[in-house]
Amino acid sequence: MISTRILRLLHIFSLDVVFASMAMSAWVFFAHQAPAHLPLILALGLFVWSVYLFDHALDASRLPALGPRRQTHFKNRKVFWLLGALAITASASICLPYGSSLNPTSLLFMLSALILLLGYLAIGLFPFFKTLRQHKEFLLPAGYTFGISIPYILNQSPLLPDALFLVSLSLLIFQCVLLLAKIDANEDAFEKNSTNIQLKPSFRLSMLFGLCSILWLCIALFSIPNSGNAMYLGFGPWAIQLFLFLNPRVLKGWKMRTAIEWSLGLPGLSYALQLCVHGG
Repeated sequence: MISTRILRLLHIFSLDVVFASMAMSAWVFFAHQAPAHLPLILALGLFVWSVYLFDHALDASRLPALGPRRQTHFKNRKVFWLLGALAITASASICLPYGSSLNPTSLLFMLSALILLLGYLAIGLFPFFKTLRQHKEFLLPAGYTFGISIPYILNQSPLLPDALFLVSLSLLIFQCVLLLAKIDANEDAFEKNSTNIQLKPSFRLSMLFGLCSILWLCIALFSIPNSGNAMYLGFGPWAIQLFLFLNPRVLKGWKMRTAIEWSLGLPGLSYALQLCVHGG
């Protein structure tokens, strides 16, 4: 089917992750009742895209053995490098006009996201940091949360997103990362690229995932009275990820990964739909 091929192509080039990050960034605007700033959200998407393309190319080049997913990455590594360079250049061009409006809050978010990102890439490149890579699941949620909040911070400075909402975002992303760690466990073991969480007995991963889900639910229920419709939108990705974790055989291979990654974009897509229906 043509639709399946398109989705497969989007997955290979990580565009599903890009759309999800842009949609989640729009959710940050919605949660704070601010109009979404599309140029900055686009710049974020382009930057996220470059990071994923570079990461895929590096992983496919450095690992001693490659599973089916990274074999595809290896075949496309030159295209990844080219597209990644173009994407990061375009992202920087969009962000240049905002350089003069940087303030301590925006600098804090940008530096935090950059440090976590560079740390993640460094542990993949240098053997000295190999042991840290085994804990990458704990690096990604914070870096991702800081990153998707930057467009809001730059456009609404010096306002700061509330800490509880940021924690809830991190928990949703952590839940997603744990689910991906579970479905990638066999392939990562074949590639000698397993993380510490993947090496633990499966019931420990399940307990950690369950704890993450319960914490998110508690924060969501506590926050609903003060968040309007914003926190309700988080129940979509939370429920989808929980269902997929409990029923891992519902979808196979790249379709499972696509469903997980697209689920993170549901709140932002719902926000966009509201804007279309109500005219902004």
